[in-house]
Amino acid sequence: MGAPQVPPLQKQSSSSSGSLRPVICPIELVEDFIMRARANTVNKVETCAILAGIEQQGSLIVTHLIIPQQEGHSDHCYMTDEVELFECQIQHNVLTLGWIHTHPQYVGRSC
Repeated sequence: MGAPQVPPLQKQSSSSSGSLRPVICPIELVEDFIMRARANTVNKVETCAILAGIEQQGSLIVTHLIIPQQEGHSDHCYMTDEVELFECQIQHNVLTLGWIHTHPQYVGRSC
């Protein structure tokens, strides 16, 4: 997979409360997560992952999908080894930029 493209940034005004920064997340990472979570989703077990990456030219760029060891249930999940997550982030020199998780209890329901 190639590096995510970083669009040119417009100058942002700063304020005392700070400013928002663009977050770039390749759709391939989301698709990869959905594929890896599919078996749990079919079994109504929630799955989570960490979106990790770098700061570049004022943007936050998701470069890694980290699926930690976890315990999942129908309506929640949690990591079982946070130290392993931190070691992985240190090894790849990435920061936690966010997380992604499933909601298997809503699969197949209509409004």
